[in-house]
Amino acid sequence: MYEDDGIYHLLLKINHKNFAIGFAYLKEAGLHPGQMPLITGLYKKEGVTQKEIADRLGIKPSTINVMIRRLEKREFVIRKQDPEDQRRSLVYLTEHGRQIYEKISEATVEVKNQVMKTFTEEEKEELFRLLTKFYEGLDKLVDLEIGTCKCKE
Repeated sequence: MYEDDGIYHLLLKINHKNFAIGFAYLKEAGLHPGQMPLITGLYKKEGVTQKEIADRLGIKPSTINVMIRRLEKREFVIRKQDPEDQRRSLVYLTEHGRQIYEKISEATVEVKNQVMKTFTEEEKEELFRLLTKFYEGLDKLVDLEIGTCKCKE
């Protein structure tokens, strides 16, 4: 039987390995991990203001402004004047930004498929059940909405 610390440590190692793989793909594309949520959000819905992006990602507008400027320099995104309100600009992915998002998404799916093919359907179901239970245990400890830990209660 495994020690509780061993299970928790293994989950941390899995998370670290997954992050390292993702980081390598992003680095190759010229992106930083913190920029990917912005790219993903624009892929799903573009033509939005910086404030909308900041609200959606829970990041300060000033930080979003810096991110957008960096992504503009690399030609991932472009700002265009809002035709309905000339004071505002809307943010869009460029064709290059769309291609990079799709390439990274395809690579992510391929990694997932390679890992998951080592499991039987029954093992996948059991793993999902156990990880869901683990997540629910964490969720009871942490209130992500306000960022406070209930660990001492």
